[in-house]
Order: sequence, then structure tokens, then C-alpha cells
Amino acid sequence: RTARFPVPRGLSAVVTIPSYEVKTSEARAILPGQLSRADHVTGIQRTALLVAALATGDGEALRGLFTHGWHETHRAALNPELATIRAAAEGAGALGTILSGSGSTILSLVGEKNESAVVARLRGVSPSSLVKSVCFAADGLQPFAS
Repeated sequence: RTARFPVPRGLSAVVTIPSYEVKTSEARAILPGQLSRADHVTGIQRTALLVAALATGDGEALRGLFTHGWHETHRAALNPELATIRAAAEGAGALGTILSGSGSTILSLVGEKNESAVVARLRGVSPSSLVKSVCFAADGLQPFAS
């Protein structure tokens, strides 16, 4: 089953694309074969809170839900700029910062009032990266006309 709800008003993302690449196969291989109970519980809890924040339109409730992801701990060696980008983005007002997939792209969720500050800060701390604001498509994925 699926559920559809609108993206909270004023929520956008800033993507940071570092100059290095991370191969998905390497990022998967670095992960452990099993998770601890604590990692499972934390993951389920954060997923529920993330869905609740989005479903209720409360973007501010996303703050703090993206730190210490179990996969990011293991993938940090492959994504050396993650900690710097996260600290800079959140210091400039981002709600949270995550790896996009296995990396190397890093996504920061931002409210519209902090968007330009986050972009400027990230360009300053990672000048070799492409830093760009993107908005969410409220109508979801659409097929191309053939």
C-alpha cells in the first residue's frame, strides 16, 4: 500500500555533489550483514517520526531525525565530506542532512527562510562541489511523453 500527502509548504532541499564518486557496489559491501536491536529500533522510530512530520506538514519536526544513520557510520570512509557538510548545513539552519543513496551526493532539507544561507555556507566549505537548491515535485514521478 501507499499513501500520498503533500510536501510541507516551504520545504526544499539543497544537494551537495562532491567531486568524487562512490560506487554503489562498494557502499553496499561495506555494510554489516546484521543490525543491532538498537539500530533497528532507532530506524523504525525515525521512520515513523519522519512520515508523521511530512504527513502533518510540520517540516520543523524533521530536525534531528537524520543524524547517526547506521549506514552512514559505515559509509563515512567512502564519503569523507559528509560530516563537514552536515555540520555546515545544520549550522546555517538546515533541518537535517543525509547521504542520498550510497553517496556521494549529500542532501540537506531546508526551510525557505534558510535556503540561501545553507547554499552559501556549503559553497564556502566545499568549493569543489556542485551545490544546488532543488524543490520537490508535489505530483510525484511523471512518465515522459513518447
